Amino acid sequence: MFVNNLKPTLKEVHQKYLTRGHTQMEADSVHAAIETNSSKIEVYTPTEWDTVIKTARRKNPYNVKTVDHQFWKKYPSLVTSIRPGKVVSDPTVTGICHLKYTKEGIFYTLSHGTSLRPLPLRPVRQPSMALKAKYKHSLPLTAATNCKPEISL
Repeated sequence: MFVNNLKPTLKEVHQKYLTRGHTQMEADSVHAAIETNSSKIEVYTPTEWDTVIKTARRKNPYNVKTVDHQFWKKYPSLVTSIRPGKVVSDPTVTGICHLKYTKEGIFYTLSHGTSLRPLPLRPVRQPSMALKAKYKHSLPLTAATNCKPEISL
């Protein structure tokens, strides 16, 4: 299975989704700090965002790791669908709250706090387990057109 073939030392991976009405996360304060800081600084290039993020907090500044095109990998498709049901009245992907990937398979639940059950899988025939680079080279940035600075008086 995925966990076993790609990362033998990994035991399980949990993927949890937010549910309506329960959307406050720790990352919200991070994004707010960055947004507040970016309103004070003019940013002209993508590389300047490193500085904006690093300076968003005076105490305990954020650690920024810059990645390039070689960082991104293309992972193999091991299943064709993660839909927990097969017919119209069965649950859909949008109902999933929690996925757990293990050596034994993929498990899911439709509500937080309930026990996980095996996800019915439709496996891909003969998946290639080799990780490949997602991009062979840096993606070029196109020139901005009609980009005029806003002037407020």
